[in-house]
Amino acid sequence: MWLHSVLRELEAKNRFDYPGGVRARITDDGQTGFVAANISATLDGYQLPTCRVSFVFTRIAGAFRLVCDHHGFPGPKTVRSEH
Repeated sequence: MWLHSVLRELEAKNRFDYPGGVRARITDDGQTGFVAANISATLDGYQLPTCRVSFVFTRIAGAFRLVCDHHGFPGPKTVRSEH
């Protein structure tokens, strides 16, 4: 059960928050949908800049398939330095 203890240690050191919640919608015909969220992560005590992620799914051959994903990270001018 060593993996279980490693996972518990990681959970204690890392945190993920979703400010503004998670947004998800599906089209009226049920063929396409998306999921989007802002993610604020703290890894091992280090606060990362908040990023935005979104995923688009389309029904292909009866199953939803990921057709687009986007990850938006702040550029150097949008991150404020602590110094």
